[in-house]
Amino acid sequence: MLQPFGVSVTIRNMIIVVLTTAQVVIAYGLYRDQIDGGKTGYELGLWLWALVLCLYLFIRRSPHAPSPSPHLRLVYTIGLAIDVIKARTALLAYSRGAQVNLPIAHIMMAGFAVVLFMASFTQQRRHHGLPPSAPAGASEKHPPAPELTASIAQLLFFSWMDPMIWLGFRRPLEPKDLYDLMPEDHSELICARWRADGRQYARTHRSDNRSLTQRLFWFFRFRLALQCLWTLGHTVFIFASPYLLKHILAYMEDPTLYSREQAFWYVTGLLAAGTLGTVCQSQALWIGRKMGLQIKAIIIGEVYAKSLRRLDAATGDTKEGMVAGSAAGTNEAADNSTQSQDDSKGRMSSTGKITNLMAVDAHKISEVSAYVHTLYQLPAELVITVLMLYQLLGVASLGGLATIIFLVPIQWWLVQIWSVYQNQLMKKSDRRMNMMNEILQGVRIIKFFAWEPQFEQQVAGVRGGELNMLRKRYLVFSFSILLFFMAPVFVTLTTFTVYTKVMGYQLTASVAFTALALFKTLRGPMDQLPDFFSYCLQARISVSRVEKFLSEEETPKYALSKASRQAHEAFIGNTQDPTYADVAGATDIGFIHATFSWTAIEDRNTISRDRMLPTQPVTGSETEPLLSGLARSVGDSSTSHSISALTPGCNPHSTSDPVFELRDLTASFPVGKLSIIAGPTGSGKTSMLVALLGEMRLVSGQVMVPGAAFDAHTAFESEPLGPFGMHESVAYVAQQAWLLNDTIRGNITFGLPYDVKRYTEVVHMCALARDFEVLDAGDMTEVGERGVALSGGQKQRICLARAVYSPARHVVMDDCLSAVDAHTAKHLYEECLMAPAMAERTRILVTHAVGLTIRGAAAVVVMQDGHIALAGSPAEVLKSGALSEETLREANDEQQNAASHAKASSTGEDAAAGMLNTTISSRFDGISTANDGNRDRAQRKSMAANATNPEPGKLTTEEGWSRGHVQWHVYTAYVQASGGVLLWSVLAVMLLVGQGLLVAQD
Repeated sequence: MLQPFGVSVTIRNMIIVVLTTAQVVIAYGLYRDQIDGGKTGYELGLWLWALVLCLYLFIRRSPHAPSPSPHLRLVYTIGLAIDVIKARTALLAYSRGAQVNLPIAHIMMAGFAVVLFMASFTQQRRHHGLPPSAPAGASEKHPPAPELTASIAQLLFFSWMDPMIWLGFRRPLEPKDLYDLMPEDHSELICARWRADGRQYARTHRSDNRSLTQRLFWFFRFRLALQCLWTLGHTVFIFASPYLLKHILAYMEDPTLYSREQAFWYVTGLLAAGTLGTVCQSQALWIGRKMGLQIKAIIIGEVYAKSLRRLDAATGDTKEGMVAGSAAGTNEAADNSTQSQDDSKGRMSSTGKITNLMAVDAHKISEVSAYVHTLYQLPAELVITVLMLYQLLGVASLGGLATIIFLVPIQWWLVQIWSVYQNQLMKKSDRRMNMMNEILQGVRIIKFFAWEPQFEQQVAGVRGGELNMLRKRYLVFSFSILLFFMAPVFVTLTTFTVYTKVMGYQLTASVAFTALALFKTLRGPMDQLPDFFSYCLQARISVSRVEKFLSEEETPKYALSKASRQAHEAFIGNTQDPTYADVAGATDIGFIHATFSWTAIEDRNTISRDRMLPTQPVTGSETEPLLSGLARSVGDSSTSHSISALTPGCNPHSTSDPVFELRDLTASFPVGKLSIIAGPTGSGKTSMLVALLGEMRLVSGQVMVPGAAFDAHTAFESEPLGPFGMHESVAYVAQQAWLLNDTIRGNITFGLPYDVKRYTEVVHMCALARDFEVLDAGDMTEVGERGVALSGGQKQRICLARAVYSPARHVVMDDCLSAVDAHTAKHLYEECLMAPAMAERTRILVTHAVGLTIRGAAAVVVMQDGHIALAGSPAEVLKSGALSEETLREANDEQQNAASHAKASSTGEDAAAGMLNTTISSRFDGISTANDGNRDRAQRKSMAANATNPEPGKLTTEEGWSRGHVQWHVYTAYVQASGGVLLWSVLAVMLLVGQGLLVAQD
């Protein structure tokens, strides 16, 4: 790069300026006489303008200034066309003996114009004014996408991928070698644009009732229009080849029809048409593939967002699991009948179905976008082919058209059958996925009771039904392919028979080869139609499944949160000059004559009718599946209608008890204080928490949900709160511990910045310091899936630490003391729940340790059979006798029993995981309750684990991969698993016969 006069100039730009200046000089020499005579020198003006744009490249200092490259490319393209035409005219005049000299000047201008045209289209583009080497959109792990700065020629021919291809030729590619995505292809930006487009449309049209398909077409309308232009170019070029071929053959039959020059132009056009047609088709497919990538990101993002917003109380996990569990022992008709009944009831999607929506349906919807241009391209090609055949063969072409029309009803019938099979296949796949999810969640119980053969039989039964449906679908698809493959042969045979035998015309070479070229063009659409129909049908079914999921009932917590915030703001608005105490005191949390239910009002009659069906009683809460959400924890009577696939053959809605409800709740939980909820097992304590969080259907009354109140800190503090300031949000500690497959520290911080002082204090508050000493890698130990490497008490305390570490103003805890022993529970109460760091926080605790926690509680709520038996201050509750001394002693006994169970659970789980076998310390005051022998055994076990594991505390390792060629035993195993040598030999013979027949046909 040179820098004359302090300006950075590349050699390429200098050559462009020199050649452009030469064009100006030559043009002035050619048209000087015309300009002196008063005529317009338009070509000279064109090249002068090009020179001005080139000089602008020198004086442009700022990289953000507008680039003249697009305008310059247009000027060079126009100049190329003018100079080539004028050079051709001059050469023809010279070759015909005109009294002119050899047009060297015109030839030079045409040559320079070609060079300038190629230079402009191979010039690297500047992305938003940045230099070509700028890493725009680059990530830290991958090199920037060269597509950002690729030239027009590189974009047309995809040569920007050449460096990676050559790198893969020299050595095996690694993940870090892959280019980064384009900025507009990142899922975060795509989903944000998708939702912003929906909001903009809703504001413009007052509502947005469009289907998912309509929204996708509207969102990608500009890309679809560009893809349509490329498809139009491809269609024109593929039919240019038969047209040019006809003229070439006609010239060979009769050379007097055209001149030799025209014949050469026809041959050149044949080559150019094939090249340009391929370029257009590649660009259309490339646009489609990029749209498919973005559509997949949109579908997955929408399904994931909906799964967080939907009401989890009526989830179909249990129903699907029950159906799947009984699939092995029932016939197919009964299975389909059960599925139809479930669909008619409109139950919500199961976890397996949600997984399939993101893994399978999103892929099928995105796959069809790559070929969406065939929606209009294939019919257009069929019509154009028939019209050109009619122009070439006359009425005989109608015979081929009649053959196509005759085959359409047969193909439509096959398509309808295929659609039914595809829909049933997806339903069976959902049931299989749901069953596998539940088996993986309960795999320890299955292994403990040696139930592997029984569950293997159930999975095999479900998978067998899925394979049977898959076999039927592929049979129909094979018939469809055979029909479309034979269609061009039937059309050709019918057309030529009518042309020669019925009409009596002679089949000449120009007519025959042109017709064969058109029939070959017709074969492309006919061969692609089966694949296109299959993609469209799969996408249609997947779109309907996604739309059904997106239309499911959402949790009312957002509407309740909005109503609560409006009520608080109205109260504050009616208070003159409110102080911080006024605002804080106005943010009450609780219920006012509120009634909640797990089931919708329209479903209650259905459930009542289902109770009349014969059912098999089920006992034991350990068979109840875990739910991904806030609702229905173990031990709550609201979950009595939920039956897992682990106990097949039961009606999930059959129960002798009434539909569980929380009735006429009126209670208030003071903000910034500790409130406890007590009551016997199954009285509705967990359901009250879930209702308070807005995850349960509000039938009547009013609820003031936490996290929606007027934020007093934001209103009266000028400085930003930061990540650890008190935020008006909620932290929830479920009864069943929920952990990420991450380190302990990652589970506690949960995406927040790591603050050493705050983290250390939280670890002390939750009595985790002793556990970190015992664990091999301390708080960097990976907990595994669902905390498999930890005991029940450890998992519960980590969840509690996550809530304490968070900046949430309100902390809701569901019996988090039941999984620890009495001493640890006392430490958690004194050092955590009543600690100074929790003084300004609202703490709502469901607990059986009433005798321990009632001392510091500001409010006590006693539940009984779904309603509040008594609510008030601790003194009022104790005075009323709702919590007698016997109840308090009973609660303490339960706490002691919980300690022994926690110890046994810890021992069992640690033995299964092979990680720990020591007793958890009860208090963080330096006094260890474990004896020295246990500690020595733990240290010896830790040293042994470190000797065998080079990375202590790490459960997962990076997946290894082999380099070089694939070993022969892999091919052998694949052949044996896919049918054996005999099957592959038959397939090879059939392939050879098929290729031979194609050659014979040509």
